[in-house]
Amino acid sequence: MGVWARKRSALATDIGDHRHDDKLPTISLAEEARVNDANREFVRRLEAIDRSQLSAKDQINYDIFGRGKREDLQEYDFQTYLMPVSDRSGFHIDFPELPRNLTFATVRDYESYIARLRGSQPMPTVTWI
Repeated sequence: MGVWARKRSALATDIGDHRHDDKLPTISLAEEARVNDANREFVRRLEAIDRSQLSAKDQINYDIFGRGKREDLQEYDFQTYLMPVSDRSGFHIDFPELPRNLTFATVRDYESYIARLRGSQPMPTVTWI
């Protein structure tokens, strides 16, 4: 599984890519470092492209993609991955939404969903002082 799909398997399901429906996102410091390395490589390869040789449409795509990847690199440097839960995003928001994005038309669909449920871990208990 590629870096993007491993990190964003639930997003892949959301946009209709069902190849990884039986997988949960990989969440670890090592995975964050791997994704950051991949993002650095994307930026390096992008910057090797002569933007002036692209069509106007492709220049826009180049700029948007490059900005997104550079922002990803800055977020890694700022360690935003250490705050994986907010009131707008996080596993606690994404996981309950999984059934909404699955078809449940075949036995494989059900098996994939069950595999995701079995792969989930209980959330840690937070003690508020």
